[in-house]
Amino acid sequence: AATHGRSRPRNEYGATVVLAPLFWLQSRKIFCARTLRVMVAVTSSGNLLAIAANDLPELDKGKGNKLVTLKGQDRILASCVLPADAALVLSCGKRTLTLKPADLAGYSGARASRGSHLPRGFQRVDGMGIE
Repeated sequence: AATHGRSRPRNEYGATVVLAPLFWLQSRKIFCARTLRVMVAVTSSGNLLAIAANDLPELDKGKGNKLVTLKGQDRILASCVLPADAALVLSCGKRTLTLKPADLAGYSGARASRGSHLPRGFQRVDGMGIE
C-alpha cells in the first residue's frame, strides 16, 4: 500500500493535512493504532520519520494530528504502521531498502518533526510495505 488516508490542501501556501484512519483492517481482524508499535511517514524530500504509536494523542472526532513538518512543496508520499518485530521495506524504482527495527531507531523522532534523510538513492520512494 503506497499511502493511507487522503490529503487535501489547507491554505494557499501549499500545506497539506493528511487524514489517516485510526483503524486498519488486516486479515479480518481490526487492529487499533495504539496496539502497534511505530508509525512511519516518508516525505517527498526524502525524509523518514518513525513515531511511537503511544505518542499520538487521541483527539475528538474531526480533529487531526500533525505527524510531520512539511516545507514548501513537500508532501507525505507514504505512511505505514509497523508491529513490534516487523521490518519496513521501501521500494525506490528497481531497488528496495529493508529497515529492520534496529535500523528504524536512527529515524525515530518527536511527533511533528521533519525526520532524518534516507540514504542516497533511496530518497524517491515509490512504495512502502511490511516484512
